[in-house]
Amino acid sequence: MRIFGFLGLAAAVLGTISSSAQAQSVGWSVLKSRTGAPVAHLGTGNRSVPSIEIGCDGNRPLLGIKIAAAASVRTVPVQFSGGAGRPVSLMTTRLGTGSNFVVYVTDPRLLDSISDEWNTLRISVGSQQLSPPLTGAGEVLREALAKCYRGSSGTLAAKPLPQSQPAAASVKNVVSADLKKLTPTDRTAIMRAAGYVLRGKQWLTCEGMAGGEVEEIRDLNGDGQPEALVVSGGSACYGNTGQGFQLVTRDASGWRLLMEEVGIASFYSRPGITWPDIEIGGPGSSCFRFLRWNGTKYITGGSSIGGKICEVRQLSKVMPLPVGYYVHSIMCESAGKDSAFYLGYLGNDRFVDANGSGTLVSFRQVGKDTFQEVRSYPREDGRGVNRQTTDFRVTSDSSFSRFARQEEWYYCPTDRLPRVARFLESPSYNYLHGEPDVRAVRGK
Repeated sequence: MRIFGFLGLAAAVLGTISSSAQAQSVGWSVLKSRTGAPVAHLGTGNRSVPSIEIGCDGNRPLLGIKIAAAASVRTVPVQFSGGAGRPVSLMTTRLGTGSNFVVYVTDPRLLDSISDEWNTLRISVGSQQLSPPLTGAGEVLREALAKCYRGSSGTLAAKPLPQSQPAAASVKNVVSADLKKLTPTDRTAIMRAAGYVLRGKQWLTCEGMAGGEVEEIRDLNGDGQPEALVVSGGSACYGNTGQGFQLVTRDASGWRLLMEEVGIASFYSRPGITWPDIEIGGPGSSCFRFLRWNGTKYITGGSSIGGKICEVRQLSKVMPLPVGYYVHSIMCESAGKDSAFYLGYLGNDRFVDANGSGTLVSFRQVGKDTFQEVRSYPREDGRGVNRQTTDFRVTSDSSFSRFARQEEWYYCPTDRLPRVARFLESPSYNYLHGEPDVRAVRGK
């Protein structure tokens, strides 16, 4: 959904959140939004974060938080813990220029975490933890979300609600049942397979800067053997995303690492594919990269949001990487019209550097993960041409290095790259010497 549409719906669905009078009431209650639909409203009694609301936009819950934040702050991380589920982290986005921050709830575990009427709920907004812990949201949530919530593994699922078709089937969360059955021996084996080191009573990763734990046990591919999701957090290791995870699987030889990523994992089943897609969530409200099983491992499959496909990747014929834009030394979202030195495009038969030059002679594989490009350049004296060889190394399913690993290029889904930076779409883009390559790729 485009951001202006998102903001408009959020303003209507969570229309009560801006009312200072309502924010004074501490605890959970049911209010009506501007659309007339019920909204679960939480008055926190906290001056910096006075209220939190959850409403229904079609078949998707929408979370809104009123935050006293500086005008320059556009996103604020929020974490819920307690209740029936594990901690859930979300990244809210400022609604226009006001003090309201919103995000769609694509992870049903959030509603598990806040729906138990007897367990306590802890909420952290940014670096601030709301106090005291809160209780008793179950009935309020049922009333507010009865028309849109599909169900979850926790308290709300005990009272079935009307169902609607999601963009993709979410893999059932079996954390409540299977984590209790996890033996200390298996827990230790999982954490070691995920690369963690035990120091005292805490499992640590990222050179001791982040602690983690087994958060969920799922049989993702239906083979009767469990997979374990290990999650760790901290901005020192994971930047603005604030979270990373490892997926560990068990076979005849024991537990082994299947994959690891920076971001928040959500699983979505796809027809005809044994393993579910894994959407890698993070800050922002645009589409996120998702991973897809290729028969032997997870590779980048494209981009999606809430399981709804935004873009499916196409593999290049010269390197096993997705066709599309790549950046180095900058983030996708920060690229601009004058970012030529940091932008490139991998086509079917060549890598187009926005400031490149020369004529492509060949691009071929020379090793397991290494590739070599040969280009020709006219000699300054006009007598023939010189040839230059450049080495490439594929470093992941969505990145490569160039010039003896001095440049690391990362795949950028088109929707994450500002339109002004998409040099293949703009004949007036400020690239320097790459016109022949740009024309060649445009023509394919």
